[in-house]
Amino acid sequence: LYHWFTLQDTNDIEESCFLRALELWEAQPFLGGRSAIGAGKVKLEYAIPEELKKTKGKYENFLEEHKDEIVQLLGELDEQKV
Repeated sequence: LYHWFTLQDTNDIEESCFLRALELWEAQPFLGGRSAIGAGKVKLEYAIPEELKKTKGKYENFLEEHKDEIVQLLGELDEQKV
């Protein structure tokens, strides 16, 4: 499976979020279901650009700094569920 990602018009926080998503996927590198029996396991080999690596941690810092606002918004969205 060969693919690529293109990030366009992103800021540091969005790029850091994408980098974090790649890290999480690398920790559990599976596509599809039945991962408990090893199905769908993939080997990830990404050449992460240095510019993207420089954003590491900015997403997590953003979440920590805006935690209260995020929790409040999620609560409001939960209340609006039909």
